[in-house]
Amino acid sequence: MTKLLAKRTKLFKPIYMCDALSRNILSSDKTTLCHCLAHAYRKFDDLKTFYPKSCHYVMECFSAVYKHDNKTRTMSPVKRLAHHQAYSKPLMQEVKTYILSLINDRIVEPNSPLGKAINYTLKHWHLLTQFLRSENAPLDNNIVERTLKVPIRGRKTWLFYKTQYGAMIGGILTSVIHTCALVKENPITYLTALQENKDRVVKEPYCWLPWNYQQQLLPQQQAA
Repeated sequence: MTKLLAKRTKLFKPIYMCDALSRNILSSDKTTLCHCLAHAYRKFDDLKTFYPKSCHYVMECFSAVYKHDNKTRTMSPVKRLAHHQAYSKPLMQEVKTYILSLINDRIVEPNSPLGKAINYTLKHWHLLTQFLRSENAPLDNNIVERTLKVPIRGRKTWLFYKTQYGAMIGGILTSVIHTCALVKENPITYLTALQENKDRVVKEPYCWLPWNYQQQLLPQQQAA
């Protein structure tokens, strides 16, 4: 990730989301760092059988924040941030006040499973709530975690590539095919179009990505 960031323009600080493991943390002056709210949610979800009242309250507040986030899908980054500040910020403050009271009023033992979930949430509160301060900061990293399941499925099979070059091509094709699936494009149609127009692809590769290549085919289709 550090090598990738070195290639980015210094005028742009990308959003960088990760879990709270120290090995995943990059220098904050290079990125806008945030933590995954879903990780905090799951810590309470795992304990709801044993601490139903406390966990359900926190989970309901988090769920309400997600509902507000769903309403921002078509909003501009500026309007999305304003929406979260108006509607999600009070909910997150409710959560913080509530879980602090559980510890401060000695209702929950700090070293208990629930206490550890609360301490995790409070310790990383600033980064868990980055979406209340930064435009485009997501609530969670679920889309990436779902995507990681794709290479994991092929991990054992890929041990039997004959050459390193073949493994590299297989990895590239896996990435391209999954990207097509995400943007709802037929991967066979896309790859066929690339081969049929390879000279144009070499000259302008940025015009032949899965989500925009159809625009390059319009003149051919109209002429036909």
